[in-house]
Amino acid sequence: MSGSIELVQTTKVYDQISVVDAINVKVDKGSYCCLLGPSGCGKSTTLRMIAGHEAVTEGDILLNDRNVTRLTPRQRGTAMMFQDYALFPHMSCLDNVAYGLKVTGVSKVDRYEQADAMLGLVNMAEHANKFPDQLSGGQQQRIALARALICKPDVVLLDEPLSALDPFLRIQMRKELKQLQQKLGLTFIHVTHSQEEAFALADQAIVMSRGKIEQVGSPRAIFESPNTPFVANFIGGHNVLKASGSLEFLSWSAGSDSDDPLLEANTSFSVRADHITTQPRSDKDVAVKAEVIGTEFQAQFYLVECVLEDSQSVTCYLPEESFDVHLISSGKSLYLYWSQERINTFRC
Repeated sequence: MSGSIELVQTTKVYDQISVVDAINVKVDKGSYCCLLGPSGCGKSTTLRMIAGHEAVTEGDILLNDRNVTRLTPRQRGTAMMFQDYALFPHMSCLDNVAYGLKVTGVSKVDRYEQADAMLGLVNMAEHANKFPDQLSGGQQQRIALARALICKPDVVLLDEPLSALDPFLRIQMRKELKQLQQKLGLTFIHVTHSQEEAFALADQAIVMSRGKIEQVGSPRAIFESPNTPFVANFIGGHNVLKASGSLEFLSWSAGSDSDDPLLEANTSFSVRADHITTQPRSDKDVAVKAEVIGTEFQAQFYLVECVLEDSQSVTCYLPEESFDVHLISSGKSLYLYWSQERINTFRC
């Protein structure tokens, strides 16, 4: 069974400072949700409040429409996987996984049988009698996950579970997490500061900043249409610009006889770096003069950093076939182009 989670005006205050500030959001049953944001944005505090490890100052937390705000962690139907895994060093893998059942009074025979099955599920059956210090980081993570799953929670909570792993293992383990979540049909809520990780895993992403929710949606929707300058900057791959200075002509629709404004003066907007080119595709493309200040080879593309005449910075990703080192190098002047349809105006 999986569970839905709803936060209603949920607030956490430390020393008269709101670390989580009256947030409202719902996570659907059976979905993989990522709480995403920089350090100190309130995402881990939010996760701990859902788990019951942190008291709620104001507001409510609902699990399957049942108010669990004042219940203990054990009464909620959630299970937490901690960032450092928190395995008992003096216990074998089998005993670590079986521990939750032991606390609830399940017999030794039954809990070991269930723990064996759970170790098989996470491909760790052959390591049942090893101790945590005999395992790699990825193996420890599998044991911690098996321990979280064995009590059949409605919601699994993961606090930056991949942060301690090297990059190659991190990619491998995130695939395993997603596959396991889909196989079991459980609701996973996963805290991370990595945009790449969240976008690879999440059905639903919740972007947070300074204790507030900036945007909720699918990773694709957030990437294609960030609601705020913060979201555009944080997820990366976007240029946040203002219709002023060298971009003041954006106040009027290029190539049109209409006086309807394209963007009002001083309006902020974003353009994806991969939507900017050095050659026009249409006579209605926006065109701005820029100076190249640096280039980097990024395997699939070249990253080109530019500065506009009014000192606004622009980054674009150019395919290798359209990159000419003689024309695009530090100190060179060029024109950058993008379609008017590629301009993202912020909703908040």
